[in-house]
Amino acid sequence: MEENREATTETKFLPIEVEILYESDQLFTDLKKIEQYIPLSLFMEILEMRPDGKFEILKVKNKLVLQPNVKAGETIDVVYTRFRKHRVVPEDTKKADWRVYYGPVKDQGKHEICWTVVAAELVTAIRWIKGRENGTEYSYQELVDFVFPEKGKLNGKEDHFCYKLSIVKALRYIVQHGIQKAEDRPFDGCKEFPPPRVLLHPDLGYIGAVKSLTLEEALIRLQTQPIGAAMPIFRPDYDDIKGGIYSGPMPRDSMFCGMHAVSITGAGTDDETGESFMYVRSSHGVRLGKDGYFRVSIDVMLLRTGEGYQEHEANYFTNPTPLLVRFCVPELLEEDEEKKIKEKTAEKIRKMVQR
Repeated sequence: MEENREATTETKFLPIEVEILYESDQLFTDLKKIEQYIPLSLFMEILEMRPDGKFEILKVKNKLVLQPNVKAGETIDVVYTRFRKHRVVPEDTKKADWRVYYGPVKDQGKHEICWTVVAAELVTAIRWIKGRENGTEYSYQELVDFVFPEKGKLNGKEDHFCYKLSIVKALRYIVQHGIQKAEDRPFDGCKEFPPPRVLLHPDLGYIGAVKSLTLEEALIRLQTQPIGAAMPIFRPDYDDIKGGIYSGPMPRDSMFCGMHAVSITGAGTDDETGESFMYVRSSHGVRLGKDGYFRVSIDVMLLRTGEGYQEHEANYFTNPTPLLVRFCVPELLEEDEEKKIKEKTAEKIRKMVQR
C-alpha cells in the first residue's frame, strides 16, 4: 500500500516571481506608423543591421529642379529614414591629424572639379608623408583637361566644360601618366579645347596604385595617411554646418544636391554625444565649417523610403547608406621604380626637344 501512495503523489511547483523582460503599449502602434513609410520586410533588414540610437522618418519638401514638363515652383515630398549604427574609432586613429600635409583650402566656385582637387591633394599628402617631397602642390587643371574631357563637352553647359567624376578615376590617370606640378599647369578654368600636355621636366607626382576601402578599413588606414571619399550635399545643412556634426537632411526644406568629393584628415568621437565622425576637408573655401574643415557623422545611415524623389537622386539612398562612401587612397611606387620612370620620362623630353 505504501508503494501505491508514492506512485500517485503529484509533483507540486512552488510559485516564483515573474520577471517581465520587455513591455510596451506602443510597439504595435509604432509598427503601424512605420509601415506607412517603410515596408516591414525592409524594416526587418534594418533591424538585422543592429542599429542603435535614434530612429527617424523624415519628410522634406523640395522644389522640383526645373526640367521638361515641370512647372516653376512645383514641389515634391521626399521621405528618408535615418538611423544610427555606432562605429568604434580606434584610439590610434583618433591621434592622426593630416591637415599639416595640405596647403590652403581650395575654392572650386561653380566648377565641378572637387574630384580633381581631392586627387591632386592626396598625391601631395602621401608623397610628403613618405618623404618623397616637401609639400609640392600638383595640378588639378591637368586632371580636368585630360582624364575624361569628352564628358565635359557633353554636359550641356555653354560656359563650363568641367564634369563630375570619381576620385578613383583621377588617381588611375595619375598611375598611368603621373601629374604635373601646379606651378607648371596652374588652374585657369575649364576649357572646351585645353592646350596640349607638354612636359617641361620629369619631376612629376607619381603613384603606383589606387586602393578602394570599406569604412572599417578606412578607420585603420587613417593612421598612416589621409583618405579620399564622397559625401552627399544636402542644402542648407551643408552650408550651415559650422562646428557641428553633419548628419544629412535636417530642416523641412533640405534638398539633396549631389555627391561631393572630399579628403578625410582624421576621425574621432564627440565628447558630449559619443557620436563617431570623420574630419573632412572640402573644396568650397574657408567659409565652410571651420576654415574649410568640418565633421561628418559615420554613425548615421540614410535610406530613401518614399516614392517621391528628384530625378538626380534616383540612384542614391535606395539602400541604407553611410554619409561617407567610396573611400580610396593612392599608394606610392618603390623609390627605385619611380627613379626608372623619371629617367624614361627625361629621355622622352630630350627627344621631343631635339625634334
